[in-house]
Amino acid sequence: QNSSAQDDWQLWSENDINYKINDQWSFHWKPKWVVKEDMSDLDYWEMVQGFKYKAHKHLDLGIYHLYAQDDQPGATESKEHRLRTEATVKTNWKGLKWEDRNRYEFRTIDGRSKSRYRNRIKVSKKFNLWDMEIKGYVSNEFFIDFEVDDFNQNRGVIGFERKLNTN
Repeated sequence: QNSSAQDDWQLWSENDINYKINDQWSFHWKPKWVVKEDMSDLDYWEMVQGFKYKAHKHLDLGIYHLYAQDDQPGATESKEHRLRTEATVKTNWKGLKWEDRNRYEFRTIDGRSKSRYRNRIKVSKKFNLWDMEIKGYVSNEFFIDFEVDDFNQNRGVIGFERKLNTN
């Protein structure tokens, strides 16, 4: 069997459900799941919930809890809890929205604790397509693992977002 064809189709799905408490506070719930093997096997899922505080028009602060479960076929099931804090600096410049998110995570994976820092730069622009408002974006994020005191991951993403309804 050709090893490059073993995992040729994947679906990464994430929803962000927000509830605005007042002008500064909001509650967020974000379920995510990853389906692999031609989209037939649930590989990974997570639930994130927490609060975001709009400290300034250019600064959001947040505190969240994540529970994740890794269900890769043939591998040992892994469970993770994460407490994370975030500070996101944002601005508009040259018709684009710029965000610099700084995230600290304290992680417990199968009873073993460790922590890491993540920094993501994201640039986005809203546009209309077939009478729908779409936000296209590109981002890059790097990870520093404090257990090994080293940069250990880089993640680049191209995507789009769309509100499902006004609520």
